[in-house]
Formats: sequence, C-alpha cells, structure tokens
Amino acid sequence: MFFDSQATEILYSGAFGAGKSRILCEKALALALKYAGAKIAICRKVAASLAATTELTFVHDVLRPTGVPFKQNRQERWFEFANGSRVWFFGLDPDPQTGVPSKLGSFEADFIYVDEAVECTEADWVMLLGRLRHNAAGWQQIGAATNPANPDHWLKARFSGSNRLYLHASTFDNALTPDNYKRRMAELTGIYAARYAEGQWVAVEGALWALSDFRYREPPLHGVDGKMEPDYVRVLVGIDPAATYGPDSDETGVIVAARGADGNGYVLDDQSGRFSPSDWAKRAIRAHDEHQADAIVVEVNQGGDMVEGTLRAVGFAGAVIQVRATRGKRLRAEPIHSRYREGTIFHLRRFATLEAQMIGFTPESNVSPDRLDALVWAFTELFPATVESGPDFSMIA
Repeated sequence: MFFDSQATEILYSGAFGAGKSRILCEKALALALKYAGAKIAICRKVAASLAATTELTFVHDVLRPTGVPFKQNRQERWFEFANGSRVWFFGLDPDPQTGVPSKLGSFEADFIYVDEAVECTEADWVMLLGRLRHNAAGWQQIGAATNPANPDHWLKARFSGSNRLYLHASTFDNALTPDNYKRRMAELTGIYAARYAEGQWVAVEGALWALSDFRYREPPLHGVDGKMEPDYVRVLVGIDPAATYGPDSDETGVIVAARGADGNGYVLDDQSGRFSPSDWAKRAIRAHDEHQADAIVVEVNQGGDMVEGTLRAVGFAGAVIQVRATRGKRLRAEPIHSRYREGTIFHLRRFATLEAQMIGFTPESNVSPDRLDALVWAFTELFPATVESGPDFSMIA
C-alpha cells in the first residue's frame, strides 16, 4: 500500500529489517520515471546519516540494478533522468544562525520522503509539507519510513485516528530479509522484541540511548600508496565474554571501534554471537586481523586471566588490554553516551542488533547488554579523557 498510495501524508512504521528504507527509495525512483519533470526529495534529519544509509540504498540496491540511465551531481546531491525528473537528497540539519533547515532553500517538490522520521521534529514535518507546491504529477505526497519510538512521539500521534495513512510491518514481513537475521531477531524478548522485531511503539523507561543518538557516515580518508584509505588513529576490538556456553547462554560481544584522525569515534563492525570460548576467541582475532586493529580490549570480571589465556591458546600474539568493571553498567556507559549525544561517535552503517540493545538498555533490564558492554570498553579505551575522574574501570597491565 505504501508504494501505490496517493495519500497526501503516509507513514510506514516498522521493525528493523522490515524493508522501510528500501520501499521508500523504490517509490521515489518509480515516481521519477513515471512523471516527467517531477521534483522529488529524500530527506533525513542529519545529512551525514543520509549519505551513509538511505542514499546508499537508493544507488546500490534500487537504482543501479535497474540499468536506467541517469546523470548525477555529487555536489548538489541529485540524480536526473531522461524525462527531466530529479531526485534530491537533503539533510534537515538546522542552520546554526536561524535554527531551521537551510539546505532546501526555496525548493519546491512534488514528493518528499523522510527516512527515520522519528529523528525529526513536527516543525520539520510542517516545513516540508509547505514545500509540496510543484505540480508535475497532478498530486503531491509526503511520506515517512521509520523505526518506532515511544508511543507519545508526535509522529505516532499525528498518524493516529486521522485520515492520514499509517502502515506497519514487522521484521518477519519482509521476504528479502535473510533468514539468519530473522532468527536472531526472533530470539529477542520483552522490550527488544516488541519494538525491534515486532515494530511496536512502546516506551523504554530509563533508557540512555534513543534512536536519534545514532549518526552514520564514512570515516575520514587519507592517501596510502596512491589509494584513499580510512584514516584511523587507533582501532580496537572490544570483547565482553559470556560467563557460560550453551543454547540459553548470553552472547559474547565483539565490537570493532576506532578513533578517527578527525577526533571522532567510529563503530566499524559487530561480530558478536553465541560462541564457545575458543570460538569467540577466534572470532575476536578475525575481527582484529580484518580491521588491522591495534589491540583487543577484554573484560575480565568473569574469567580473570583465563580470558587472555583463551586468546593466547588459539594463537593470538597481539596486544591485549584487560579491563575490570568497578561500577555499574549505566555509570560506565554514561560518558560514552554523552559522546553520542554530542555527535562525536558515528556508525559506519546500521548495526540493527547492537542499536536495538543500546536503546533497550536500562538499569532494570534482565537482558545482558553484551554488545553494548564491548562497545563501552572499546570507546573508554579510545577516549580515556571522556571518563570522569574516579575511574569506573581498572586497567590491568
């Protein structure tokens, strides 16, 4: 229904892996090819996140496989087709002087589609509605694709009990989602399952992270032997080993993080899973080697020197930094969360299971935040000045 609807306002809300961004991009392209001279905008709150997520989906998963010829202006971020229609990509970042988005200028559109619309304010939405004044198609539409947020969010209220069209999907409704991903999401329970597998608008009381805290972009680059490579100052693999191994055991968090030459933090990879001790050690070593990491950071509360011993037993000869928690998980996470809120930590791509765990984490949660713990250990080592005086962990030489 999202693809075919001509409703003036339409919302497609759903779980991770429900195909929301993909269908948004497919509709934008179909409209561009159908209506000559159409002006279409695809937006997201933060321009850098748009480039690293939705724009990639549009180009690599939707546009290029069709073989349709197009012209591209990388600086102005538009794609033009033979019939004169264009698709633009706009960030809604506020102007530092006026506080309102300035990138759109006097742009007039036939169709506007907003990815991860929960990141936006209602003022953003109303401003975009006011841009629907081009008439190449004879009708206009503003549409949104988003993961759910708290049930009192303005977007949910706007599309509840009105003539605006609201659509919903779970992870399991998308035929294109890999089966192994669906199996992982099916293992979620409680708030994790409700919001991120079923796509419900439910509250996460006491949570540190919100969906709007996640920003996506590529790392800084520099030239190496005539090629442009990521410019990282330091790369670490954080590990949070499970205390036991079995079908009902916690997972072992294996997160690759880096500090860029631009001073920002980057999440490069999530290789977490449910492993035997030797297997999580091999997985951590693989992550270390794939990303040319400087060291592996391991939490040793559960196993002491056995953790490093497990790595050494399967052949790891690199640097190991042992850390031991001395305060609660929330206190350890708060300094890292502050960097997310400040916009100084970015994810290279969507890490659905990690991000679901981060948003769902509360002090009262009975789900082990293995991925989050591994991430916190890595960034605490990458940004030691972020941690307040009176360290919440001890480093073991």
